[in-house]
Amino acid sequence: MNLNTINSLINNQLYFSPPSEFNDPFDAKIYYREISTFAEAEIYYRNAHQMGQIGPNEVDQMLRLLAEARKQGIPEKEFLREGNHYPKPRNAEMLICCFSQSYDNIQMWGLYSENHSGVCLGFRVVDFPPDPEKRAMVFNTNAQTRKPNEPEQLILPVVKVDYRRKPIAAAELIRIGDIQAKYESFLKTKERNWGYEKEWRCLAGPAEGTARLFDYPEASLSDVHFGSRCTSKSVETVIRLFEGKENIEKVSFWHMKESEKEYRLIRERIDVFPSKKVVRRTS
Repeated sequence: MNLNTINSLINNQLYFSPPSEFNDPFDAKIYYREISTFAEAEIYYRNAHQMGQIGPNEVDQMLRLLAEARKQGIPEKEFLREGNHYPKPRNAEMLICCFSQSYDNIQMWGLYSENHSGVCLGFRVVDFPPDPEKRAMVFNTNAQTRKPNEPEQLILPVVKVDYRRKPIAAAELIRIGDIQAKYESFLKTKERNWGYEKEWRCLAGPAEGTARLFDYPEASLSDVHFGSRCTSKSVETVIRLFEGKENIEKVSFWHMKESEKEYRLIRERIDVFPSKKVVRRTS
């Protein structure tokens, strides 16, 4: 149980990070692939700049190269097939908070929760009609830093990760008209071997100049799962953090246990009695 987790529970905050800090080097990259005309290439560069994939100087350089190729009469397919003079794709610097629809995955508890000794938090989301593959999360804006006319609450999209065999190609991107849909298309794409994570992603703004901690309303928290190796002392310490919180009765507490019959984790409910400040596990 680390200090970041404790601070998150005390202050009702979630940490967002850019894909460049993720454990997958392919995450949130657009690869220059399957573009066959100068017009498509120009659209790609402008889109890629909008989404932080390449800088303004690189856009200008690429557009000059395209103009020169047109002027010299170089066949489009021949020029575009080379690819060596195109900028190397980089991770988009957008802030993301990652979730899973699974609370009992053994691999994820080992990778992301200090070898089964940490906690897994569950949150309530709201529908984002008409898209069944999309949800939304509500966050509070900071009263001290809130700008004039800025709302007290911020609604951010939560998108279901699309597990694929190949990275998203530039040609796919330019066929998507809406800029928000373009963002989501490559921010939610991952290699299919990660599919066991059953991941959903909450998408915020650009990393530069944006706070990485987002305040969630107390009522958003629905569950706290303790790892199978989480000690009784850690469990009781965390539950004490909820003393005095208004919505403790709406939070379910669970302790993960190892099944004796098969290789899987099962959860046991922890009954919390705020008036007596005691904890009792039930099987």
